[in-house]
Amino acid sequence: SYSLYLWHWVILVIARWTIGVSIFTTPALLLIIIALSSLTYSTIEAPLRNAKWFWSLRATVTLIPITLATAFVLLCCMGVINTKELFLGKRSMSTSIAIRAIIEEFNPTTNETQCERIRALGNSHSLKLVPMLAQIGKTYDIEIISKEGPDYISLPSGDGKHLPKLGQILSELDKSDLLILSNRNYLLYQQPFINGAGDKWGDPEELRESPKWGLPLWLEELDQVIDATNKKGINVVLFLPLPEFSEPIPHRELYEEEWFRTPKKQTPSASPEFLNNRFPPGFFAEVKRRALNHKNFFVFDPMPFFLNDNGNYTLIVDGVVAYSDTHHLSTYGSMLLLKPFHSFLVKNDL
Repeated sequence: SYSLYLWHWVILVIARWTIGVSIFTTPALLLIIIALSSLTYSTIEAPLRNAKWFWSLRATVTLIPITLATAFVLLCCMGVINTKELFLGKRSMSTSIAIRAIIEEFNPTTNETQCERIRALGNSHSLKLVPMLAQIGKTYDIEIISKEGPDYISLPSGDGKHLPKLGQILSELDKSDLLILSNRNYLLYQQPFINGAGDKWGDPEELRESPKWGLPLWLEELDQVIDATNKKGINVVLFLPLPEFSEPIPHRELYEEEWFRTPKKQTPSASPEFLNNRFPPGFFAEVKRRALNHKNFFVFDPMPFFLNDNGNYTLIVDGVVAYSDTHHLSTYGSMLLLKPFHSFLVKNDL
């Protein structure tokens, strides 16, 4: 039974990324598990159980260091495994090649900048920008500051609960530093999660009854951020929301081609009109008006850089998957913004 326990998970994990685990492959997988378990039981487990030397002090002193060393090596290897260096999927390889090409083509003509720190502020969407920001930081020797969840600080958020933390955020920055505001802003959605299916992080419909909800409060928070940063000479870039899709997408499985199995082809798409209707009338006009009226506030729109030739948004951009799920960029999707966002920073002397 112990051999069965050891082998069943190994076989299932390998099958998961090769032939798959289904009603058709399960009989063969069971045979493989039983065969390997029987082999290791008869050749390793049973002989060790019956060997007198195995239970001696000498064996204990020998096996304990070996076991600890093996465990240490496996723990060290986990970092390599988790970076998917050992994954042989075709799409994963193409993604690495595409990212490398973007970095190699990124050759700024100047390394001069007044900015010493860039603070990415927001929820999980801001973290997805970090690969792109990290490359800019590496090129210009700029410190990139971002915070992992679950206690994200999102400003503006539309509910006002994070405003008391604004002073803490600004204490990390000095004059000419850059504060990036990136948020899904789902509290502003006209209907939850676009298609009315609700959102696991909360349902904006519950807030509609409150007079302190929606675009007016969101803009009020934005104004306070602009005023506070202006007093310290800090520049602010508002990242407008990214494309997203209303069709449910299995996380990761949709685009990774395995050794012997092609995953289900997911081809959700969305039009600019459909996505722009997520937000109340006046949303885009109000933020752009503030960019014209405040010298330290700028608006960056990432949406045009993900459009395909048909004028729509799809999961795959230039042959590589740009999203990790319905509303988060993949590393490649983040790197697609490297040159456009850098050009934006240069153009605005940031």
